[in-house]
Amino acid sequence: MSMTSIAELLIGLLYVYVLPALIVLTAITENKYRNTTKALYAAYVVAYSLLLPAQYLVYNKVFNLSGGIRVGVDSLSFAFTLSGLFIVLYLWNTKHTVPPGGKYLVFALLTTYLASLISLTRSWLVFIILWEALSYMAYMLITSTTRKRIITYSYYGTMHLTGLLMILGAALLAENGVWNIGSKIDMSLALPVILLATGMLAKTGLIPFHYWVQTIYDNVEPVVAGAFSALIDPVGILGLFRLASSLTGSLHYYYVWTLIILGSISAIIASIWMWGSERITSFLAWSTIYNIGWMTLLLAFPIPSIVLATYILAHGLAKVTGFTSISGITSIEHLRTDLPGRAAVFAASLLGIEAIPPFTLFFIRLYVLTASISLSPVTGFLIVSSWIIAGTYMFKLLLKTLFPSEKTASTSTGLDDLGGPMYILMGIALIVSLLSLPIILFIGGAL
Repeated sequence: MSMTSIAELLIGLLYVYVLPALIVLTAITENKYRNTTKALYAAYVVAYSLLLPAQYLVYNKVFNLSGGIRVGVDSLSFAFTLSGLFIVLYLWNTKHTVPPGGKYLVFALLTTYLASLISLTRSWLVFIILWEALSYMAYMLITSTTRKRIITYSYYGTMHLTGLLMILGAALLAENGVWNIGSKIDMSLALPVILLATGMLAKTGLIPFHYWVQTIYDNVEPVVAGAFSALIDPVGILGLFRLASSLTGSLHYYYVWTLIILGSISAIIASIWMWGSERITSFLAWSTIYNIGWMTLLLAFPIPSIVLATYILAHGLAKVTGFTSISGITSIEHLRTDLPGRAAVFAASLLGIEAIPPFTLFFIRLYVLTASISLSPVTGFLIVSSWIIAGTYMFKLLLKTLFPSEKTASTSTGLDDLGGPMYILMGIALIVSLLSLPIILFIGGAL
């Protein structure tokens, strides 16, 4: 057997049999047999890690898993899988911050498993069904850390109402013979495209569908919010990208301008609302909407998937690291004095999140900015303004973190530090964020 055949077999075995079996066993043992659960979780991490070299060997190939699921590997699927690996490790290492009880670890595994599988899926109906399952698992992950009813109304209701729209859209596409992602869609299928796009935009959190984002981020554990920002929300961007690659003619034209308008509005409004953020989690929530706006603008231009994959990976790892570093903290005042390790990690993650060179996002945003200015002066002005506003607030926050006022009372005394292994993990995540472009280019064979 060739290495490619072995890799295809390994991917099929891992997704269809090995990873689901480990998740089921973890569900049986969690909260009952601690050492067994730890061993199963470690086995899941090892098995999940094998997806990375397997995907590398079958890069840019499409094949079928058992059950008729058509999958394909590209730079986006690799970025989601790599982000998922870091999030699995983060969620395990911060499990002590979660109230006892529930199935937190099981939902953590299911969330990363489904997000990675969705990124490989090449059939519309399967893509949407798996996305609905991901939304439900994400909701269960939330409720394993908080019981606030507002989350039920703002997230669960929104996700499943829009999910029904997407399932209907995918069913209409299937009825017209469009089963696979990449099959061309013209103006005659405008209705299913509108249904799909509306659901995707709402699940992504773009303005005006952003109302659930801050509610979630302010009421869950920071590491869970980081998982949303790095892995769950970008699934919407992935769906919008897959849809854009399928549209033709005037339908594609109207779709692109919808993305430009919503992306620009989201970027500028989110950058302004950052200044009104009283909680650090609120700032990170608006920062996520702001970056989702930039990702949406990327989709409006004829870019290779490598560029979008780089943005998703670089932003996601920096954001989940930033969230984790402020776990248990409502204000970053005196963070440098009380917990200097956390302060250093949070400051570094800010540089990655807000695209300060040499972090990768800086160069991708320059491309978006140049393309936006050439497309429309108004769009260019909005994008430049949002970058300046967000960057100014980030600089202010950075100064507050590294050079706190002596008159401010300490708010972090008594919190546990994260420990050596977690700092190593966060350091690796930030390095991968910094080097995400050459990593993705290497996977794609460009280096």
